[in-house]
Amino acid sequence: MDAQGLALRARAEVAALQARLPRWKANGFLARLAQVRAGAGRARIAVIGDSTVAGFGAGDADSGNRALAWPTLLARFFEADGIPANTASFWGSAGRQGDAGYDPRLVRGNGWATDPFSVTSFGGPVWYNNSTTEGLAFSPIGTFDRADIYTVRNTTQGMMTVDIGGATLATINAAGTAALVKTSVSFARGADPTLRIRRDAASGSASTRVVGAVLYDSVQPAVEIYNGGWSGVTAANLNAAANPWDYRTALSTIAPDLTLCLVGLNDMNPANAVSVATYAENRRQVLAAARLSGDAIELLPNPASVALTPLATQAGYVEAARAVAREAGVPVVDLPAAFVSYTAGLARGLYHDIIHPGSAGQWVIAREAYKAIDGL
Repeated sequence: MDAQGLALRARAEVAALQARLPRWKANGFLARLAQVRAGAGRARIAVIGDSTVAGFGAGDADSGNRALAWPTLLARFFEADGIPANTASFWGSAGRQGDAGYDPRLVRGNGWATDPFSVTSFGGPVWYNNSTTEGLAFSPIGTFDRADIYTVRNTTQGMMTVDIGGATLATINAAGTAALVKTSVSFARGADPTLRIRRDAASGSASTRVVGAVLYDSVQPAVEIYNGGWSGVTAANLNAAANPWDYRTALSTIAPDLTLCLVGLNDMNPANAVSVATYAENRRQVLAAARLSGDAIELLPNPASVALTPLATQAGYVEAARAVAREAGVPVVDLPAAFVSYTAGLARGLYHDIIHPGSAGQWVIAREAYKAIDGL
C-alpha cells in the first residue's frame, strides 16, 4: 500500500476509534460541573425512564417513594464528594398519581388532577385544573431564591399566577401557539419556601396544565437532578414528539447538561409486544435528542425474573441498548453485571418484586451511575 493509502487507512482507523469513545461536549456537563465546583453556575442532570427511575418499590413497599429513588440517592454521591446537589423539583405525576405518599412535597389543592385528556410530558401525565383557583403547592427542603416553572401553552389554555408566601411573582398567559413554556422567577432568598401555582379566575372555563417546577439557589449553585421517571412506560413513550410538550421534545426546552436513560423492562415484557428493533430505534432517537443540549449516559436494564421475561429475551433488549450506546459513543452503565442476575440480586436483598429494585437495589443503581459520571 502506498503512502497515500496508508494515510487514508490511518484516518479511517482514528475516525472509527473516535466513534467508539465517549464524545463529551466542550461546553457540556464536565464544564458545567466545574462551574458548580467554583460556585459560578448550575449543572442539570435529567434522569429519564420508567418506574425504576420514578422509584416504584424504592421504599420496599408498594407505595412509590421518590425520596429513595436512585436519582435522589445520586445526589448523595455528589454531596459525599463535596459537590452541592439539588433535587428540589417535580415533574408530572410519574404515573404515581394515585399514590399520595409518592412525593409529599407536592400538595394538590382542590381541582388539581392528572390530565384527563392524556396530555403527557417529561415525567408523565401533567397536572390539570379547569375549575378552581387553589394552588398546586410545592414545598422542598432547602434554601432557594429562584424557580423555573414549566407549563403547557395552546389556544385552549387560561391564566396562571405563581406566588411564594402570597406574593405574586409572575402571571402566565398559557393561551397561544402550542409550546412548552419555561417561566423563571426570583424571590427573597430563604429556607423551605412553598411555591404555589394557581389557576387565575380570569381563565373563565379555560384549563391550565403544569408540567413541573425547579427551585434553586443562585448564591449556592448545585448539580440539579431532575427525576423524569414515569411508571409503566416503554421507550416509545420517551420518544413521543408530536407536540412541543411531549417527552422527547420537552428535552429541548429543559436542555439538560447530562441525560441518564434507563428504560426497557416494560419493552421486554411479552405483554407489550415491543420488538427489539423498535426498542432500539426509540432509544436511539431519544439519545440523539438528549445530546442536542448536552451529554448522555445509557443504563442497561437491570435483570428481571423469568416469571416476567425469559433470560434469552432479556438479553436481546440489553444488547440492543448496549449497541445504541456504542453507536453513539456514549458511556454505558452495565446494571446486568452489577446485579449479576435476578436470582443473585434477590438473594442479596436488591429487589422489591419480580422486576423493581427495592431500597438496596436503588442504591446499587445510584452507585453505578455515579461511578460512570465520576469516571469521565
